Amino acid sequence: MKIKAFFLALMFCLTWQSNMIFAQEAAAVNDEGTPLEQEPTVATNKPKNKEKEDLSFNLGTYLFGDPSEHHYITGISGMLVANSIIFCWNKFVTRQGWTKVTLDDWKHFYEKDWEYDTDWYWTNFVLHPYQGSLYYTSGRNANFTPFESLLLSASGSLIWEYFCETNAPSVNDLVYSSVGAAFMGEMLYNLSYEMQNLGYYASYIPNPMRMWSDLVLQKKALPRASKLYGLDFCAGFGSATGASYADGKSFRETFPVYGGFACNVVYDNPYQVDSNTPFSQFELSMSGSFGKGSGEGTSDGERNFMYDVNISSDGFLFARTPDSLNSENTETSVGASLLYDFRWHSFFEVSSLGLGAAIKQKKEFSKNNVFEWKEILGANFLGTTDYAYYRRDLLPQPDELYRSYSYTFGAENVLAFKWTLFEKNKIALENRTYAHYAFPWQDQDFVTYDCGLEFQNMLNLSYEYQLSDMISIGLRDELYLKYAFYDDLPNYFAMLNSVGVFARMTVK
Repeated sequence: MKIKAFFLALMFCLTWQSNMIFAQEAAAVNDEGTPLEQEPTVATNKPKNKEKEDLSFNLGTYLFGDPSEHHYITGISGMLVANSIIFCWNKFVTRQGWTKVTLDDWKHFYEKDWEYDTDWYWTNFVLHPYQGSLYYTSGRNANFTPFESLLLSASGSLIWEYFCETNAPSVNDLVYSSVGAAFMGEMLYNLSYEMQNLGYYASYIPNPMRMWSDLVLQKKALPRASKLYGLDFCAGFGSATGASYADGKSFRETFPVYGGFACNVVYDNPYQVDSNTPFSQFELSMSGSFGKGSGEGTSDGERNFMYDVNISSDGFLFARTPDSLNSENTETSVGASLLYDFRWHSFFEVSSLGLGAAIKQKKEFSKNNVFEWKEILGANFLGTTDYAYYRRDLLPQPDELYRSYSYTFGAENVLAFKWTLFEKNKIALENRTYAHYAFPWQDQDFVTYDCGLEFQNMLNLSYEYQLSDMISIGLRDELYLKYAFYDDLPNYFAMLNSVGVFARMTVK
């Protein structure tokens, strides 16, 4: 519903800023609001000494910082501008029916009942957090704290739900456009400084709201030393075979060939985190694969076309490096982490947004034997799972089926390791387990609703050989399993095995 609006906002800002002439370049501030000395606009790659963070904790300072150093008008007005641009595009350009709000709607906004909406899967779990991240980064650009920026995201989302749509306010939109937006927004905010090292205007790509703060404040953000710990790009191809079982019925299908790309980012050293700053360290993986369909599915497109979009990330909310877990050859960080996962596959769908406890450790037994691992156990606030029965016609689709997924809550566990032997050989494993409950109060009218408990597991194993400092090749195997205990439907089991080869270019 809002897809074109997001891209218009981005294109509008980029075009606008390219024609602007700044009147001056004044001093900027760092994350804590402290004035920085004037530096060149473009940062160099020369390493700088990492400053130790003050770990003393004051709740008021942590949540609100120093209000005298915050540009409240800039941050709040940026949120309103983002909402206005997106709303006007949908109302006057694409002429969406849900934008036909009236003055009477505004007067009686409080009479609207909240519900779970039926927006497209991608819209709800990716584009809504991105829209909320525009509100969030508007606050961060104005020197708001992460908590204040979260409040700004929630405010922008509430304004949108009550005053920019004729639809009923959406519970899931508020969660994704505030909590999800804070996760996405803080990552984009930090990555904008990394992009700034390539050139100032490159920072607008992850953080387009910088254009608004630059215009209003008449100053450019000063650069920071790079905190990238890891950055690589992958390309590969493979094939997959799947099967579904339920109520004595079974379906087998094959995705004969697909190709795809991936990008992996590790921000700051995950094994040396002593910080109270949310997302001072995070990991982000994004991939997309496309190929020939399996011949199964609910539409011609799904039957003929295979797709797999994967976004997985985690970031420390705060962390410490306890002496008891650190030694001469061991580095360890422990703390609270926020998880954000999104998987959109021709065969299955699963997503989660949750809070967990994390440990990340690196053991260097010798130069030729290095072992890295992490474990995150989390609680999922609000996730999704697919309507498996209807995606594969195990049951006929009811007329009242308005979306292809169900909302969930529950638990998630992430276990991953990488073992480097003789510098050139790398064995990696990542296992993601979800124990979710698809709850019944989701405003769906049909009787055969698949509520119940679901277990899903994604095990990804790979071997990689380093050809040079930058290039490596490898083999990978991913096994997906799902077992569901439904309240009103027979139990369901599915599995998908994907194998392939890949090449990786490691930038850092």
